Amino acid sequence: MLGIARLGIDQISAISPTAIYDIKKYYRKSWEVLEKLHQEHSYGVIVKNFKRGVEEGFYRDDFDVDIVAKLYVAQTFLLVEETIFPVRKYERRLLMKEFIKYHLYGIVSSKGKKQLEKYLSKE
Repeated sequence: MLGIARLGIDQISAISPTAIYDIKKYYRKSWEVLEKLHQEHSYGVIVKNFKRGVEEGFYRDDFDVDIVAKLYVAQTFLLVEETIFPVRKYERRLLMKEFIKYHLYGIVSSKGKKQLEKYLSKE
């Protein structure tokens, strides 16, 4: 998940909020296609990660993988939503970092928490 988050941070940081606004406003159908592709691809990657993490004991086994994966994917779109997180007020890297910590602390097992804290202390 941290690797996925790093990729997300790089991608979000590279996208101009103005470009997102323009695509949403002037190329609505293209934006919808992009959203759908992102949702489908990200969902598949996240589900695979969750299942592996549960098997390896890093994630708890008492959450609904389908629901939490969909919540994760939907929430990533909020991070680039200017009306909620205006870029003038919220730095994209910090948003993604806080989001991933919020997300992971909700699903990690005690074993996963130790590993997560080890990784976070290096960053």
